[in-house]
Amino acid sequence: MRNATISIKNNKIDEEPIEVVYKGLYSENRDKSYVEYEESEMTGMEGTTTRINIHSDYLEIVRKGTLNSTMKFKEGYVDSFFYGMEFGALSMEISTDSLVIEKLEDGYDIFVKYFLEVKGNYTDENHMKIRIIRN
Repeated sequence: MRNATISIKNNKIDEEPIEVVYKGLYSENRDKSYVEYEESEMTGMEGTTTRINIHSDYLEIVRKGTLNSTMKFKEGYVDSFFYGMEFGALSMEISTDSLVIEKLEDGYDIFVKYFLEVKGNYTDENHMKIRIIRN
């Protein structure tokens, strides 16, 4: 495993974007690459470890700790999952409109446009940019 810098910019439509930069670990094998980092108090997910699994045509974000979830982003795919928190779980759904995974010499640039629905309540459009740079 190598050190990495992970920059995540998430933009809900009609809201100011939020960008957070993490220090984490990077690894790759034949089938996938991944980064792992500890969430910060700033995101409200302190005590959670996040792992981003990067495959050739889809992306998984797995969170374990104070929050637990596995989210799959694949173009044209709808993923239903539970977002487990200390006080219970929410049923959610992600519909991925577009996913671009660009492998760089020293990491990745990833763009995801998706719709997030909290079951039965509301749906919002999100744009997420992830840049991973191996140190």
